[in-house]
Amino acid sequence: RALRFIEQNRERPFFLYLPHAMPHKPLAASEDFYTPETPADLYADVIAELDWSVGQILARLKQLGLDENTLVLFTSDNGPWFGGSTGSLRGMKASNWEGGTRVPMIARWPSRIPAGRTCREVSGVIDFFPTLVNLAGGKPPTDRVIDGRDIFPLMASEGARSPHEAIFCMSGPELRTVRSGKWKLHVRAPAPGGAYLEDTSKWVDPRGPDGITLIAPFEQARPNQYPGVRTGDAAKPMMLFDLENDPSEQRDVAAQHPEVVQRLKAYFDKMEAEAKAVARPPRPPGPMKGIMRLKGGELRYDLEPRRPG
Repeated sequence: RALRFIEQNRERPFFLYLPHAMPHKPLAASEDFYTPETPADLYADVIAELDWSVGQILARLKQLGLDENTLVLFTSDNGPWFGGSTGSLRGMKASNWEGGTRVPMIARWPSRIPAGRTCREVSGVIDFFPTLVNLAGGKPPTDRVIDGRDIFPLMASEGARSPHEAIFCMSGPELRTVRSGKWKLHVRAPAPGGAYLEDTSKWVDPRGPDGITLIAPFEQARPNQYPGVRTGDAAKPMMLFDLENDPSEQRDVAAQHPEVVQRLKAYFDKMEAEAKAVARPPRPPGPMKGIMRLKGGELRYDLEPRRPG
């Protein structure tokens, strides 16, 4: 459908949003990519199909002569869930540690974005909307608060700086962290994430005593599984981390940098006050129940209304 959409709109500007569901549990791979002889690597099958799918889109853009003047963005929504690898980052999906919120983002536009560049400035998916609107010659709406900023300069220009003074993360209805430059402040105690089943206060550094070798690359181990292996500082409110030198959020340095804590907390308080002022009304009672099912070979996400009584 995506390829057909591109062909149908080849003569005019178009926007295509393609969120693949198959890397999300329940995992699903097409017959051409599923390897039944190795059932344990279903996720690898899914990634192979995702890679193929992206390749098909890029190939079609090139075939139609559109690739040089088409912006392609590739990203993810959050870190992994049970058993997923975050490399050496602490945390996972449903937590505000870097392993839960830091995701890859690749921007491709051959006529406007130099190939091979890496940008380390802070930005987020919230920035896509104003960026794309501006590139299309439009204007973002003014009847609501738009937290995102135009980040195309970060994609296209060497030395461009983040338009954000600070970036915030939340869990549920609450703001929890604020980041400015290399500094990240957990104003509220970091949530452990769903896979911490026993000791939620600490996290095992996946690197061995040599500081390099990964001992737990496929799942985040708990301290009681590796006695004697160093752990990150226990979770608590007002933890400050220097992500440039400590991307794994191992060592809380709030006591050494009180002026940074004060500055970031001021950003946090201002944003929290603004967020409460424009908060959405609470959901009505009896939320919809989400169910997932396979029907006719197609992965469907349906909603089942709550039954009376």
